[in-house]
Amino acid sequence: MARKTTTSSEVKMRWMREHYKRYQVQLRVDDDADLIAYIDQHKADTGTTELFRRGIEKLKSEGL
Repeated sequence: MARKTTTSSEVKMRWMREHYKRYQVQLRVDDDADLIAYIDQHKADTGTTELFRRGIEKLKSEGL
């Protein structure tokens, strides 16, 4: 039997790079405290990605 040449984590990371676009957001603790608090309060039941997705969809629907 031939040995595997890649680990399952390598395969997963390759698949993720092909199917997802990654963005990184940095929020300033003093300027964005209200946003940080809102995200922290709701991320457990909604998820951070879904929170940002809903915010972007709202901006798009408002024409921004």
